[in-house]
Amino acid sequence: MFKKLSFRATSLIVALVLALGSAVTAFATVITVDGNPSEWPGYPSCTIGNSGCALAANDGDEVAVPDDNDINTFWVTNSSSDMYFYFDTIATTSFASGEFVRICLDIPSQSSGVSGIGGCTTLTEVDRLILILSSGVRVADCSAVNCNDNFAVFGSGTPGSVATNGVNTEVGVTLSSLGLTHTDDGSTLSSVIFFDNNGSPADDNIPNSGTLGIPVGTGSPTAITLNSMSAASGTPYLPLALAGAAFVLVAGAGLALRKRYMA
Repeated sequence: MFKKLSFRATSLIVALVLALGSAVTAFATVITVDGNPSEWPGYPSCTIGNSGCALAANDGDEVAVPDDNDINTFWVTNSSSDMYFYFDTIATTSFASGEFVRICLDIPSQSSGVSGIGGCTTLTEVDRLILILSSGVRVADCSAVNCNDNFAVFGSGTPGSVATNGVNTEVGVTLSSLGLTHTDDGSTLSSVIFFDNNGSPADDNIPNSGTLGIPVGTGSPTAITLNSMSAASGTPYLPLALAGAAFVLVAGAGLALRKRYMA
C-alpha cells in the first residue's frame, strides 16, 4: 500500500506547479488589436504611474476640439515583440475627410531624428512617427522619410495593425519598426500624440504643452520586458521552450518525491 505523502513533500510539489504557472504567465501577451480595450492593464480606470496601470494620459473634454477628434485618454504598453497604443475620443472617432493621428517618439538610443514635425513641435527630435489613417497605420523612420508628408510615410512606412470601434482605437506596431532593442529596456520615450481634424476648429494634442514620457520594458505594466528580446530575437519559440523545460523539472521532481514517499 502506498504511504501518504508528507506535508512537506506535498507543499514542495504544489510550489513547483505554481512556479511553472508563473513562468508561463510571465510570457503571456494579452493585447489583441480589435477595438476592445477590456484587456488593457488597469482599464477602465487606474492611477497613472502605478504598477499594473497602462494609462499614460487623461486629457478630458476640450470645448474647442470636435468631440470625434477629441482624445479623452491615452494608454501605452509593450510585449517582447510589439508596442501597443490605445486612445478613446469623447464621441465616435472619425478618420473621415483627411483626418489623421500622429504619435511622435523621441527615442533616447537614437540620435538621428528631426524637428519641426507638424503637431509634434514640442519634441526637439522625432525619431519615429506612427501615422494612423482611416486606411491603416504606418511607422516611419524620420531620418529616412519626410515625416511631415503623410503620403511618403504611408507609402514607405512599416505597416502596423489598427482597429477602431466606436470611441475606441487600438494600435499595434513591432518594436523592430520603432528601432527598439533590449538595450532600450527601462528607458523612457518622449512622445506627443496629435489628432488633426484637417481644418477648423482646433486640433488635439496630448499633452497640451511639453511632452509625455512613455516607459518601456522594466517598470511598464507588462509581464514581458525588452530584456527578453536579447534571447528571443533569435529564438521565436523561447517562451514555449522555457515552459517545456520548467514542466520537465516539475515532472521530474514530482516523480522523485513520489518514488521516495510512496515506495
